[in-house]
Amino acid sequence: MGLMDNLKATVKNAASKTGEVAETTTLKTRISNLEYETDKIYKELGMAYYNNETDFKEKSKDLCEKIKANLDQIENLKKEIEKSKSEGKAEREANRQAAKEAAEKDEAADNKGGVEKIDLN
Repeated sequence: MGLMDNLKATVKNAASKTGEVAETTTLKTRISNLEYETDKIYKELGMAYYNNETDFKEKSKDLCEKIKANLDQIENLKKEIEKSKSEGKAEREANRQAAKEAAEKDEAADNKGGVEKIDLN
């Protein structure tokens, strides 16, 4: 029975890791998109300054707010990635521990109910 428990834990851990990787990839893609958008805003801000646009002060305020919002979002997404990794690791460890406990329980049951001693006297 221990082999089956180990197999179940391995399958659960593989599914957990797959889910974690999929979520992490999605979050990293969102981060990449936000970084690209932020770079475009920086460029727009620099161009407005270089061209000495008449409404630069107002425009720069709006652009800086967008940059700040994007950077905050990026930071939150990075925290989500760390949380996902941490939860996945904890789930996999719990699966391993459950399999270990089940194997120990099976072993104890096998030892307890194993061979009966027969008194031949």
